[in-house]
Amino acid sequence: MIKAPVDLCVGLIREFNIAFPEADDLLTNYSMWEYIRAQAAAMQQNIGDPPNVAGWAAYYQEPQFYKLWINSDTLPKRNQYSDKFIANGYATKNAKKITIDVVAYATTLPHPEDPDALINDSIVRLYTVDLADAEKKRIKSNILLSNLQGDAANHYWTNAWNQLIAKPDDEVNKKEVVNKLKNLYKYLMDRPEYQVV
Repeated sequence: MIKAPVDLCVGLIREFNIAFPEADDLLTNYSMWEYIRAQAAAMQQNIGDPPNVAGWAAYYQEPQFYKLWINSDTLPKRNQYSDKFIANGYATKNAKKITIDVVAYATTLPHPEDPDALINDSIVRLYTVDLADAEKKRIKSNILLSNLQGDAANHYWTNAWNQLIAKPDDEVNKKEVVNKLKNLYKYLMDRPEYQVV
């Protein structure tokens, strides 16, 4: 089934364990949650304001049902939503921000130092279906490791990851790892497999 807009918007926040400000910072939290609600509304599910007494058509309109959530207007908005959280996040007027911390997310996986395991474990977490091995190899060489091939690619990633863990203040290496992880997760969330439950 295709994710409802609220499932997509709130699910991304939960999946990536995005940290919000302290609960007593009501104004900032309200602004952030209002942004998320507005994004779901732009994708045609405005919580608290269904289009009619029957609710949203995707729950009852046959034969399309959940397929109604995706159209030429909503699909780009779905991708823009996830892209924003990967790129810079959402910032309030007081400059507080919610964003995806790709390094923290990768650290929750069993073996982020292994590029093949990183990609496979990310797919298992983010998708309900698996990808073909050839597609995983393409993601590794074209998205994560920018056309590096074979064992050299594996060693490059393992060394960069281990250096990030050992020396987190090495800004050059950190930027390189973060950019590669952002490219990976942006690509994975822009694929159609991310839109289904």
